[in-house]
Amino acid sequence: MIRRRFFYLSGQIVFHHFALTLFGREFLIHTNTLMMEILAVAGVLGFTLIFRRERLMLRAFALSALTAIVAFFGARLFHLLFERDHMSFTLEDLMHFDGMTFYGSLIAGLAFAILGTVLFFPRSTWLKVLDYAALISAFGYGFLRVGCFANGCCWGRLTAVPWAVVYGPGSEMPYIGLPVHPVQLYDAFVGFLVFGILITVWRKGFRGLGMPLFLVLSSIGRFITEFYRGDAYRGTDVMFHLSTSQTIAVVLFLIGAVWTYMYFKKPAASGVLV
Repeated sequence: MIRRRFFYLSGQIVFHHFALTLFGREFLIHTNTLMMEILAVAGVLGFTLIFRRERLMLRAFALSALTAIVAFFGARLFHLLFERDHMSFTLEDLMHFDGMTFYGSLIAGLAFAILGTVLFFPRSTWLKVLDYAALISAFGYGFLRVGCFANGCCWGRLTAVPWAVVYGPGSEMPYIGLPVHPVQLYDAFVGFLVFGILITVWRKGFRGLGMPLFLVLSSIGRFITEFYRGDAYRGTDVMFHLSTSQTIAVVLFLIGAVWTYMYFKKPAASGVLV
């Protein structure tokens, strides 16, 4: 038996979580958690299948599965270190996924993926790995922000704009009954837009441009949407009145910009198909 739980959003019923009863025991499954699990499984399977021609499916499966695990824990660790007032935390705190951050998963997952690729994949496949990582990162960002929207976390600022949303009891955000920016959908739009641009660039034959372009475009989008975030506990004046995520976005933008410049400066090594 499945028992659904909803909260009201601008007069409409939005799916929040559901309770699944099996053998007399109830399991509570949040929409956001379910979407993370779907993305992880789809990402691992997709990454595994694209290496069937190179006969590297087993390595691809191992790398992608371990990267997904590292990304999950990176997201949780980053939350504990920077987005909550935790002077210390235990291993049990790290195992509770009730607070996660995208940049934590991106930084930890990308670092692990690059290391694993260099150690266990032929050099001829490195650009392919990076391109796929950029695609799944962009799509995953958009996909998971929809989950955040359903969950009520990562909420927006109070506003009177016509498209403001109102959350009811059961959501994670504190401004129950008050209109806020649907900033999670702004971020979702950024993720899907960047994904579409990366697909277009890949189809035009630019191999290896995906990751630096992702860093540049997603950082610009995140820097802008941060102005509409309402969860100030994450840090709003880290440097030059920028939030924690905006500060990270600036750093990632600079890395992506230099990477993109080097890509076009050395066309012979860029991987452009002609």
